[in-house]
Amino acid sequence: MAIDAGCLARLPWRLSVFMFCIALPAFLCRCAGAAAFHGVDDIDHPKWMPSTTGKQLAGRYIIEFDDAFRGSPTDFIKEVQRNHAQFKWTVTHDLDASKSSIFRGTSIQLKHHHQQQESRLGSNNAAGSGQHPRMMTESQVMRTVMDEYAIKRVYPVVEVPRPSVRHQNVLQTQQGNILSPEVSGLPFSHAMTQVDRVRQELGLTGKGVVVGIIDTGVDFYHPALGGGFGPGYKVALGYDLVGDHFDFTDPSSVKPSPEPLDICENPFNGHGTHVAGIIAAEDTIHNFTGVAPDVTLGMWRVFGCKGSGSNDVIIKAMLMAYEAGCNIINLSLGSPNGWPEDPTAVVADRIAKNNVTVVAAAGNDGRSGAFMISSPSAGYDTISVASIDNAYSLRPLAITETGQKFPYMLSNATRSFPNGTLVAYTSTSDTQNDGCQATMSGDRTDLRDKIVLVKRGTCTFDEKAKVLRKYGALSMLVYDKEGDEAFAPVVKSDSLPTAGVSYRTGLALLEAIKTHGGTLNVDFNTVLSAVPVKSAGMVSHFSSTGPTNELDLKPDIAGIGGYVFSTLPRVQGSYGTLSGTSMATPYVAGVCALYQQAHGTDVSPVFIREQLQNYAKLAKTYDGLNDNPVRQGAGLVQAYDSIQGGIHLMPGKLSFNDTAHQKIEQLTLANRKGEAATFRLRNQPTVALEPYNTTIQWYLPLETSEYNFDTMATLDFGPTLNGTITLQPGESITIPISVRSIKSDTLNSIDNPYPIYGGAVEVLDGESGEVVVQAPYIGVIGNMTELPVFDVGFPFLVLENENDLDHAREGHPDVLHLNRTSPKFKPLYMVTRLVTSTALMVVDVLDAASEVIGIALQAEYIERNTADANDSYNMDAWYGTYIPNGVNDDQEAVPVPDGDYFLRWRALKPFGDPANPDSWESVLSPKIILS
Repeated sequence: MAIDAGCLARLPWRLSVFMFCIALPAFLCRCAGAAAFHGVDDIDHPKWMPSTTGKQLAGRYIIEFDDAFRGSPTDFIKEVQRNHAQFKWTVTHDLDASKSSIFRGTSIQLKHHHQQQESRLGSNNAAGSGQHPRMMTESQVMRTVMDEYAIKRVYPVVEVPRPSVRHQNVLQTQQGNILSPEVSGLPFSHAMTQVDRVRQELGLTGKGVVVGIIDTGVDFYHPALGGGFGPGYKVALGYDLVGDHFDFTDPSSVKPSPEPLDICENPFNGHGTHVAGIIAAEDTIHNFTGVAPDVTLGMWRVFGCKGSGSNDVIIKAMLMAYEAGCNIINLSLGSPNGWPEDPTAVVADRIAKNNVTVVAAAGNDGRSGAFMISSPSAGYDTISVASIDNAYSLRPLAITETGQKFPYMLSNATRSFPNGTLVAYTSTSDTQNDGCQATMSGDRTDLRDKIVLVKRGTCTFDEKAKVLRKYGALSMLVYDKEGDEAFAPVVKSDSLPTAGVSYRTGLALLEAIKTHGGTLNVDFNTVLSAVPVKSAGMVSHFSSTGPTNELDLKPDIAGIGGYVFSTLPRVQGSYGTLSGTSMATPYVAGVCALYQQAHGTDVSPVFIREQLQNYAKLAKTYDGLNDNPVRQGAGLVQAYDSIQGGIHLMPGKLSFNDTAHQKIEQLTLANRKGEAATFRLRNQPTVALEPYNTTIQWYLPLETSEYNFDTMATLDFGPTLNGTITLQPGESITIPISVRSIKSDTLNSIDNPYPIYGGAVEVLDGESGEVVVQAPYIGVIGNMTELPVFDVGFPFLVLENENDLDHAREGHPDVLHLNRTSPKFKPLYMVTRLVTSTALMVVDVLDAASEVIGIALQAEYIERNTADANDSYNMDAWYGTYIPNGVNDDQEAVPVPDGDYFLRWRALKPFGDPANPDSWESVLSPKIILS
């Protein structure tokens, strides 16, 4: 078989995956891994747009046709199959938007007949004899096809993770879990966002607006969602593109259906039904409505009952929603990706430019630090939505014999929790291993048939449950190790009923048990009550933090996404409370529908975004200060003011870049009212964020960015607006905005470099001094070009038998041998770890005289790694091949001649100029002897 230049599987460092991959022949190694990092022989071509994130699927591509190609995807495949018969070419999804010019193309799967034969024969024919028959590889034929045919671009097909949410509770109405009679005002959020005023004073309900949802499907038989599907029903449009048993790695698993019904019984499904209810529910059982209950809904199902989806299916769904006539498209999905070049973002932008408002989730990666916005929300013209916590949450309340009430949450495997006598496993809260195996001693008869209170700590909930079960406990009540919110423990086994309470509740229960003689009777009611949320109105802790890798301000706006009550499939209890930017996104989509009903569906999406930003309300921190825009955009959407507001400020957001590349921005203030108005401008700083703490984890962004209360910018509004200005009806003025100075006690901090300052340019009423409109701004202190890209000690090379990466990194050999004639030939593995995203990375091959003779690898728009175990390293195999200097794009990779060589990794720094050698960070490998 031919040896590819890389078998360039980009894998997070997990030893089991690594060992599985290297045991396979080269062509199977590529199939086993994610490939957001590409070898130049993989596909190095001007039309190739490599993946910026996600697991790339082997042999799967999205092809966009050039305008000169007028045939169908089937016509294209037939012609390519005829000219390149060594591969089997299959259309997996027709992406030809026949009614528009948004996107014309197809997604394909190709397999080499030789590859298929070797797959059947097994791995005994793997590279080993040193005899490599020459055949055209997949990457080479793709480059040839891009040269021969009218193709505009080619993208890889990549995995899109299933949307993740936090489950707070589910109303199991069939099991008696119902709302307390005093609960009213569901879903609690409409007063926070002025949706209640829009209903009461303007009478707007979204009527005449069509909202398309790309998601997991919907239980359209739910009475709150219309009870049916098709013309005349609330859910009138849509399609199931995948079926219940869809496997994103296997195109043959697709079983489409004309009805996007989701009745999957998996308790962690129902995402699309919840989203649909947030937008448009009309519920008579619990007396609540969605944001825009009279919209017409469409649902395009892109996930099965389990597992991930793929970007080609999502693109197809977006095109179908666009061609079905949707005015708004909701995307409560995505992957962390701070680059707008992702194909889903590209298509979303094109749809937005064609006057359809695209609203997308900013992501739930707030714990991963700054620069972690998800795509497609990273698109230039999309509306990227952050999450704000709701005012109340629905929780069951337990009550003790002393009258104390406290909220609790059942574990993922617990359906009911018994009443009984509560005892403490340990009488103190100082322990970290409460209920763990190591604490077992003697016969704890005091625990038998009791509800046992244990503290969350170093061992798993399953281990604690196993210990308590041995002691004969009735159930387990776990209190958190910090915080004021109850939580739902996640367990693998349902062997012991388990529930969770907050740290504060745990301390109170410990004290009550102690003062009550060591036991406390507790009744665990199933009726749900409205419990105030301590973080109400604040940015949800899970909400992803911006900005983009190019310092564009994202997210754009925030909606209510924490503790949101809405519909669920009937098989899952019909109603429930979930949290995520997935919930905030449809909230904003619903507000967009209200705006379009008031002002028409032909208003441009960018104008709508600006109007929502202009009238949004900045969320505050626990200290009562305005939170930074990279966490919330312009703040919480205010529906009434956005719809009624006649003053407009554009653009709706500003970025001053970093202080080394600082730029002057411009704002245009327009009076769209019927009377003259007088204004003055004010700078309203917010808290700053510190993305880094170099004493903790060097330049890898902190898993949760820290606040900086001392850093703020002073703005200059130019000579025009030193005082007030009056605008007549229809008049506008353009105002230059620049940073005059920055005050910071940590301006030259080594430990906390590159703080992100922020604020809002506020336009005040010239008479009352009240804020009329605003535009948020951000900037970074420092020169981002000086940020390191590679982590300390990276990249480095390892051999197959070097399982201990830390040892390999610390003890680099001076010389590495790659014997390609050996029967046991194995590649070298390059291990990289990025602390900063890079727009371009190249691996050069240098000869013994340190002269560059060609390129081994090249990639664009690579996301940084995180501290997550599944994303902490990238690994790429190198078989000693390269593309020599000066060859054509269609030249296949060839073996490097025998001799002594070096590899040199080069990564382009932020804002770097590829033509400037100083814009690159480089690392040289040890000597490699090839034979």
